[in-house]
Amino acid sequence: PAKITKINNVSFIDSDTVLTIKALDKITLHGSVNNNDSTLNSSFNGIVFVNILDAKRSVLLPQTLSWIAERGCYLYRNTDRECSYEVENNSLFKGSTTVENGKFTLTLVVPKDISFNPNQARIVLYASGENETAGGSFTNIRFNGINENAINDGKGPELNVFLNSETFFNGDLSTNKPKLIVELADSSGINATGTGIGHEITATIDTNPNRTMFLTEFYESALNDFSKGRIEYPMEEVPEGNYSLKVRAWDVHNNPSEETIFFEVAESNKLVIDKIYNYPNPMNNFTNFTFEHNQQGNALEVDIKIYTLSGRPVHQLQEYITNTSSSYASIPWNGRDRDNDRLGNGTYIYVLRVTANTPEGKKTTKKIEKLIIIR
Repeated sequence: PAKITKINNVSFIDSDTVLTIKALDKITLHGSVNNNDSTLNSSFNGIVFVNILDAKRSVLLPQTLSWIAERGCYLYRNTDRECSYEVENNSLFKGSTTVENGKFTLTLVVPKDISFNPNQARIVLYASGENETAGGSFTNIRFNGINENAINDGKGPELNVFLNSETFFNGDLSTNKPKLIVELADSSGINATGTGIGHEITATIDTNPNRTMFLTEFYESALNDFSKGRIEYPMEEVPEGNYSLKVRAWDVHNNPSEETIFFEVAESNKLVIDKIYNYPNPMNNFTNFTFEHNQQGNALEVDIKIYTLSGRPVHQLQEYITNTSSSYASIPWNGRDRDNDRLGNGTYIYVLRVTANTPEGKKTTKKIEKLIIIR
């Protein structure tokens, strides 16, 4: 089993102590993965996933009379006879850390959005090694009160927002069902509890009407680092057009941050290429032909023909690109002709031709641009 052995300086080995932790306290969990006889499994190496749950809370039964009557329960709101049940699903922290030789530690700051409940809470552990797993639960802890001396920098988390891949730039083309990627970082940690009213991690897109997505449950803390994490969220279909998307997130002190990106959706059954350029330009011995496209996930056939200003062909590049998770593609060139001789100084024309299998069949489009060679 996986166990918590110590929190900060309080040991829980052979102890029934219930430790009270305050909101905004910084704590370090110490734990171990043990054999069935409770001895340390010193050969266990892997990762332990930690889910810290707030105390159970009472939830009223729905006001569906037939459902209540079946159980002989009568609903009296705001009285001691009201019908309710307990749930344990308010997660204060989800993260992971490495297990080395059967031992692990994890440091975090408890978010401000606790329930301030005197009842005991729970820490759920799941350890995964190369050939074995272990699980465990720890309940000798409660979350109540607030650390008035906690240092608050007054700043919300840093946000980096992308669509489909980290190569995304503001204003890029996107598929009509993009994957939203958010990278978050804050020295005090990210509020990913989802329990504080208005403190959810959200993304709002200016469709008509506006569409708001709740991202908190998709947040994953970085391995061995409570101060940063990542969200990957599959968005629903977005109509063709130009949009802005605003992400809002909070740190554990409930300081907010916002980041806005802009993007364009082109119908996937149309092959669209844009922002065609080669870099560096002027070039010497090397350049990259780069372009943007709206066919993420579909293979591309790329053909680049290079001509002198008089129209004489000097070289042709052909590539078949299968890894198209990004909306950008890049083809390198060494500045040599079809005989592998270096081309002379001057201005050249290149024709970029791209073919893709769209939902409506094979589509082809082409663009013409200039490049300059200076030796």
